[in-house]
Amino acid sequence: MNVGLTAESSQENIAWYVIQTKPKKEGDVFAMLRRASFEIFLPQMKGVSSLKPLFPSYFFIHADLKEAQTHRLVHFTRGVRRILGDAEGPTPVADEVIATVKAVTKNGSVMERDLLFKEGDQVVVKKGILKDLQVIVEKKLSDQNRVLILYEWLNTTMRAKVEYKDIEAA
Repeated sequence: MNVGLTAESSQENIAWYVIQTKPKKEGDVFAMLRRASFEIFLPQMKGVSSLKPLFPSYFFIHADLKEAQTHRLVHFTRGVRRILGDAEGPTPVADEVIATVKAVTKNGSVMERDLLFKEGDQVVVKKGILKDLQVIVEKKLSDQNRVLILYEWLNTTMRAKVEYKDIEAA
């Protein structure tokens, strides 16, 4: 059963939309809307010890939100803050955007941290003695959740090991 289809609704009206949830409620809302037979895409990032939403408090739903009953069902699901859009209603997300996010995930939902930064990527150290320094990822040390970085100091290229969670895109 596809909840998003009614007599007035058709396949061509189904699109991807962004749902904003209350803080830390994306998993609960995801489960409720999945039980109602909606196609949901909640991209997650595999952290050091757990899975975390790639976009905290947001996920995507594939439905006909132009149909009033479906729109109400989604909008008034416990934990939903709003459906992103403008004064004219919910704004669809291009299929290409969803395809791009899905393409960088393993199994269509979970993004591994090693997919975020590759050898040669420029990153910034977020904490520690090298905080705010722009560095280059030399290689991932997978067994330790660390990366080996290269940086310039006193006209010399230096190496250091830092926690993966302590770097971000430059």
